[in-house]
Amino acid sequence: MLKASKKSASESVEVEGCPIHLRRTTSQLVRAAEVRATGSPPNWSAIWRKSPASPRGSPRAAARVRAPCSRGRDDVIIRSVAANASKRLLWAVEILGVAPDDRILEVGCGHGVAVSLVCERLDGGRLTAVDRSPRMIEMAKRRNRNHAAKARFVAASLAQADLGDEIYDKVFAIHVAALHTPGAALDIVRQRLAPGGRLYLFSQAPSWKAPEQAEAFGAQLSGVLEGAGFRTDERLVKGLGSGFAAAVVAQ
Repeated sequence: MLKASKKSASESVEVEGCPIHLRRTTSQLVRAAEVRATGSPPNWSAIWRKSPASPRGSPRAAARVRAPCSRGRDDVIIRSVAANASKRLLWAVEILGVAPDDRILEVGCGHGVAVSLVCERLDGGRLTAVDRSPRMIEMAKRRNRNHAAKARFVAASLAQADLGDEIYDKVFAIHVAALHTPGAALDIVRQRLAPGGRLYLFSQAPSWKAPEQAEAFGAQLSGVLEGAGFRTDERLVKGLGSGFAAAVVAQ
């Protein structure tokens, strides 16, 4: 729950019991509370905009946030992301068709939201999540602490990740440019796929307001994959309210 209180020039926001102290106006605190009440994560840049402490919404104003909570501000972000798994992620996991015993690799796991959705469907299977950002990996680990027996996390690029002797039934990625062009990343995926295994690539651009735009991207990506030694199984387009997303499934 988010509460707002006014103490002279210092304002306080409490998110999930964690107080975050800011210099903001009362109206901005109310806006923050309203945003949180809708179930969407707070849009901090909008909250600071036109604030007396930051007339231009500058990054310095954002740096004034202090989260004196033992759980830390990252945990707040994780819970916000957890509560708002996007339609794109839900669609992606639906397309994956996770089997209980699947061996899965996610490239570019970010906060680990898709990891959670996949692990909920695994029973005997296992997921390896790779991301080049150590901070993202730490947040994904905390978010998926209850899935520790099913998931392991690697903070590295795919080219540098220590994957041991693992092979995978399914490899997927959402908005990972390294897998949209020929190169080492696609070579690694091809070598790591089990016989009959599949690669699932998903993408959505803000400019894709018509299905033809997503279809064109899918066709172009299919050509790249086929040039890298894959065979395209499916090209999919999905309307997600805010625009269209594309998916290419290959083996």
